[in-house]
Amino acid sequence: MDVLLETSPGTGWIGRENDRVVYLPNAETVEVAHDVMEPLLVARTCDEAFAVLKEWLADGLSLPELLVIGFEPQTRAFGVGVSTVEAVAESGVSQPLRLKTGEPTAVDEGRALTLNDEDERASGMLVEGVVRAGGFRLHIHRPTSDEPHGEASLRLELANTSVELGAGLVLGRWPYRDESTAGELEPFVISDPAVSRLHAEVRPHEGSAVVVDRDSHNGTVVEAAESGRQFRLEPGVAFPVSDGDRILMGDTTMTVRGGSRPD
Repeated sequence: MDVLLETSPGTGWIGRENDRVVYLPNAETVEVAHDVMEPLLVARTCDEAFAVLKEWLADGLSLPELLVIGFEPQTRAFGVGVSTVEAVAESGVSQPLRLKTGEPTAVDEGRALTLNDEDERASGMLVEGVVRAGGFRLHIHRPTSDEPHGEASLRLELANTSVELGAGLVLGRWPYRDESTAGELEPFVISDPAVSRLHAEVRPHEGSAVVVDRDSHNGTVVEAAESGRQFRLEPGVAFPVSDGDRILMGDTTMTVRGGSRPD
């Protein structure tokens, strides 16, 4: 599962700890923010965090507006004084997600959640901790099954993750709403600050694959498996890769697996 959280400058508070995000959209004092956020972030599970909220509501405590989003075992949103969140599908279509009162609401997989963030250029990426923020955009991507079928025997490996190439992937910190690849390539989030929002694409080609740099800020490099030689890609030009070749983007390295190597 890949989780990308982007924030915009502002006077609210947003915090992330392991499998959940807590957001207070208004300019609460640091003391109020701490007293509300700490119990919700340090709870051992999402269910325990939701139970804390339910207990506060049952006790009639005066709470600021807040939103808690848990990632495990499924994505759920719990709002207090927040009744609607924008849910954006991978196609770019946005629709309101109405939150239940006093209960977590399930969120469809593959949707981005947006609240109080009118700036398309969200300015930061919070890995863990607490920051001031005026809004956020959160995307949760759960990879499909690793069972190979057809072209899907081609895949990219990075860290402990393996993703099938399928009909092709578009890679970046926020590889969504890209009209040139909409409905054609599968978005794959790379949570690396040195990777551009839309960085590169990888497509199957003649039994193997090609990589195309999408005019990324820090560029894309391919390291050949057989020689170890590195090639810096020219933006927009397809570069062939085969089994064992490595793709370097920012501080992230991916290895191509499967496919045939040209004679």
